[in-house]
Amino acid sequence: MDEDKDGRLDTGREKDFAAFCADLVKIANAENQAAIGWWEVLNELDLHKGYNGDLSPLNEAVTLAAEAMKKVDPQIKVTGNAWSWVMQKGTMTFVNGNPSAHDFFSWHSYTSMDGKMEFDEILDRVPRMLRGGSQATAQVPVKEFWLDEWNMFGTWEADKEKKIMASPAAAVYDLMVYKTFAENTTGLTLCGWNECDGIYGKITTDYILRPTGILMGELNQSFRGKVLTSDCSEKSVFAYPVQNVQGRLSLAIANRAVESQELEIVLKGLSWPSDAKSLVIGDKETAYAAGSSISIPGRSVLLIR
Repeated sequence: MDEDKDGRLDTGREKDFAAFCADLVKIANAENQAAIGWWEVLNELDLHKGYNGDLSPLNEAVTLAAEAMKKVDPQIKVTGNAWSWVMQKGTMTFVNGNPSAHDFFSWHSYTSMDGKMEFDEILDRVPRMLRGGSQATAQVPVKEFWLDEWNMFGTWEADKEKKIMASPAAAVYDLMVYKTFAENTTGLTLCGWNECDGIYGKITTDYILRPTGILMGELNQSFRGKVLTSDCSEKSVFAYPVQNVQGRLSLAIANRAVESQELEIVLKGLSWPSDAKSLVIGDKETAYAAGSSISIPGRSVLLIR
């Protein structure tokens, strides 16, 4: 489909490209019953020098691909491109050029590309990830928005010396991201990059949960409900309290400092369940004695649920 090797889909091959995409849906969902519900036709093609940020020449190809894919599985949702960064110069031109291929909108965001950046500065930059998302939800005419690639660094090579992304400190970063988006957005799905690899994924290639994977599992299980407000007198500590529909309280506390912190937890108008347990990610679970002070190691996350 690119016989002249210019990095662009050859003119006249749009239907072939659509058939290729439809075959992928057939293999995954029809033949192997994978039930994959969301599909990105293109991935970060805005970075490809063959298009120089202008994906409008692909409008027909993406429209045909979406139609062909949905014929194979009418239940799926499709988007034209997973953007390397949200709301670029040509984003809305492309979205408006193939509206039938945009059931949802997805983009990627990394806090830094600089492996020498200090951990505190990385955390302080997390709120910047909100900016483009607010613009997208205001302009793109879809109901679902996915930030489906995010992490501290945009490449594992930036972290190959410090290896922060595989450490308990990475759970502090992830909790900051979850907290920031939960408190400031609605209707947005977060999927951190990535699920499994040998360097920094949520799971190792031996299928062992890393600290960020433990946190994600805990949040999915125990932190579904209403996000409550919190105050921390210690600046290096932040909290993420959630009350589920049954009224049960769960609390995640992160210590971004290198030193451990001794804390007293004060609840206002709430109480702990009698079977509450605490867990410092990367350590053993213990029973939580309500009203007692609690110690959080440096650069780690404590869960009470």
